[in-house]
Amino acid sequence: VQLTNQQPTNQVTTSGFQIVITPLDEPITLTPDLIKKDLPGTTIGNPLAINLDSKGKGMMFSSNNENFGGKSYEIWFVKDNTLYQITSYADFATTLKQIIGTWKFN
Repeated sequence: VQLTNQQPTNQVTTSGFQIVITPLDEPITLTPDLIKKDLPGTTIGNPLAINLDSKGKGMMFSSNNENFGGKSYEIWFVKDNTLYQITSYADFATTLKQIIGTWKFN
């Protein structure tokens, strides 16, 4: 599943984010090494372990995702054997953290 928050194509913006949701066959613990193994060439800057709503464990980090202008910010976490990959523009990182901070899981 991929969800994207997009602006009209005639506007240039550095706001918005994309969420990719992937079911996992087995539990994993996200680490910079695991992400680099799965996505060689991905830059992982300033990785920070996170715990969303005491239920989703993962990482947030700066990255080099070309789909977001080469300077991006990512939040990856796992909950109930599902991987959530949230990617945004680096300039949108503060807002993204605020949005994610409001998420609650049942």
